[in-house]
Amino acid sequence: MQQTMTDPLGLRAEFPITQTWNYLNCAAIAPLSHAARNAGIAFMDERMYEPWPDPAPMGLIRLRQRKDRVRAAFAKLIGAQPGEIGLVESTSAGENIVARALDLKPGDEIVVDALHFESSYLLYRQLEQSHGIVLRVVPATNGTIDPEDIAAVCGKRTRLVSLSWVSNRNGFRHDVAQIAAIAHAHGAYCYVDAIQAVGTFVMDVAAADIDFLGCGSYKWLYANFGVSFLYVKNNLLDRIPSDRFGHTHVASATDDLQFTVKSDASKYEYAAIAHTSVAQLEGALSLFERVGMATIERHGLALAQRLWTGLEAAGCDMFTPPHTQSAIVSIYTHEKTAAIEAALKQHKIAALFRENNTSLRLGCAMFNTEAEIDQCVAVVRGAITGK
Repeated sequence: MQQTMTDPLGLRAEFPITQTWNYLNCAAIAPLSHAARNAGIAFMDERMYEPWPDPAPMGLIRLRQRKDRVRAAFAKLIGAQPGEIGLVESTSAGENIVARALDLKPGDEIVVDALHFESSYLLYRQLEQSHGIVLRVVPATNGTIDPEDIAAVCGKRTRLVSLSWVSNRNGFRHDVAQIAAIAHAHGAYCYVDAIQAVGTFVMDVAAADIDFLGCGSYKWLYANFGVSFLYVKNNLLDRIPSDRFGHTHVASATDDLQFTVKSDASKYEYAAIAHTSVAQLEGALSLFERVGMATIERHGLALAQRLWTGLEAAGCDMFTPPHTQSAIVSIYTHEKTAAIEAALKQHKIAALFRENNTSLRLGCAMFNTEAEIDQCVAVVRGAITGK
């Protein structure tokens, strides 16, 4: 792994997309690496040539062992124990499992904020209709959420505070330890959507004392769809049962069809999972071990700060607050949306327009370079000024 100015982490050869695009869109969908692709191909070769190897149990054992390796690798990334990690189909699946396990009653309150992901709003609006809960939405101020505003709406009936560690809208990063402490002070739990966070900075869920965390793998983990992670704090595993049951729950069985169900977070894996995606995920996660999460954090956050500073100096209306410590930078584009979009396409810079085409979201990945950031700033500046 050779590091140079044009390849700071020695990773660009791992990501063929860097040969054709200045790719700043991992906050939407990240490209696969060779490591992920090759792991997926190796799995498909297994399925093609040896789907059920001798002796008979080896096929299942091989699948289980791969899941457990992926579970352990993710646990290491977030500072958890492998037994606290379940593999589910999506980030939203994890939050649904948690929310529906809380036995919510009419008048119980869920607290979210205005920078959360839309799926969470939909979930809790549905629970308003079906269970009579009260959803409290904390507004944003200048692209941030003040923890005191969260504390102000928490009360005796608050059951859950749900937030995105990093907002998908503008990259605002919560101090999740502070929010968890607020939730716990009111007898509530703290759920964290971490899909825009894991893989971008060093984290420790145990130190932060959050209760639950969900994270998909097709963004900053550079893997694929169909496999996500659900973290449940060890002492809450009994509190959050699985919401469905299937053969992979079984820890032991008797001849008269009595079953013992798994008690760790693997109990959320009730049936066969998307094993091709699990294999690709194992390949993708190997890059984090190879490079080191602290190195990835320093690189990505430095690029994001360079991008924010450059865009602000270019006269952009910043949606992302200053000094935000995440990989995401968003600007308001106003009437310049069409001009910026055309310029980005012309220079093969991948990004995403959001907020009904009024904002541009950019993300700084571990394969990006300072030159790519500077090119993006120059292109956006040119589109705004017409020069």
